[in-house]
Amino acid sequence: MVSENSTLLTTTKSLKEILQERGSSHGPFDNQAKAAQELKAVFYKYYNVGNWHTDGVVREAVDMILHKISRIAVGNPYFEDHWKDIGGYAALPPKFIKMQKVKVIPDND
Repeated sequence: MVSENSTLLTTTKSLKEILQERGSSHGPFDNQAKAAQELKAVFYKYYNVGNWHTDGVVREAVDMILHKISRIAVGNPYFEDHWKDIGGYAALPPKFIKMQKVKVIPDND
């Protein structure tokens, strides 16, 4: 049981404090959400062209990368975690492809 004098309780940030911190690195949520949705709309406009279809792993990685790019556009582009997160999400599909031996559909270009 945690006592009222616990370090955990004295260091816990309020929701307001957390949102203020995130706002300084991620930008205002409404602007960031709009930017993310617009980036995803452009991507998915071209996503289903031809025979390029993927599973949830690739789609989610793309969604998260675009989400992070919207934070860079609207928030602080020098916030290091944005860039690290993009690298992490970009590294996941190739690992999945190797594990699952997914057949890559050749580009028709």
